[in-house]
Amino acid sequence: MGYTDTMENPLSISAKKTDWPVMPSRVYMKIRKVDYGLEVGWDSIVTMAHHFLKFPLWTARGQNKTNMKYRKAEIKDLDALTILFDKYRVFYRKDSDIASAKSFLKARISNQDSEIFVAENTEQQLVGFVQLYPLFSSTKMMKLWLLNDLFVNYDYRKKGISLGLMDKAKELVEKSGACGMYLETEKSNLVGNNLYPKAGFELNQDSNFYEWHCK
Repeated sequence: MGYTDTMENPLSISAKKTDWPVMPSRVYMKIRKVDYGLEVGWDSIVTMAHHFLKFPLWTARGQNKTNMKYRKAEIKDLDALTILFDKYRVFYRKDSDIASAKSFLKARISNQDSEIFVAENTEQQLVGFVQLYPLFSSTKMMKLWLLNDLFVNYDYRKKGISLGLMDKAKELVEKSGACGMYLETEKSNLVGNNLYPKAGFELNQDSNFYEWHCK
């Protein structure tokens, strides 16, 4: 698949990348200021990553290689989504906790304080998801999205599903009138670090990432 960037990029979109073929980092950070002037205090945001990416909204869409349906998650998806979310957390060295995962996701969906998109196969089974949180850029005075979670079930990797989920994220950014989105991932995530440029993201090497934790 090819991606083109024929326009001057006015955006500065940091990124949290992951995906083994799918999976970004988890979130813990509290306070942060990045080079494009975003200053926010977050209740919880991602693990230290040291990588920031820029993603032009006009980048070509990824071509899904499987017969998947991509749609917004609903409360009826809660049980299946919880299983995926728990696997995602376990990957990041967290203990499995189905009950807490279900409660967390139910709150996100019910309160509409995040956007979750799922990949559904022809048997109507959920095989992947992406979750984004809304933020704001003070310097741009526009909405900005954090692509915080990306996961595809192990049996469905290397089929382009992660790119399909990121396409849904790009659609959200455009339709919401946001200036862009960003994501982060660990430097050791070699697959993710190779994947995100294929989705049109560019590594931002000019920014430092800091985090602060409550004790």
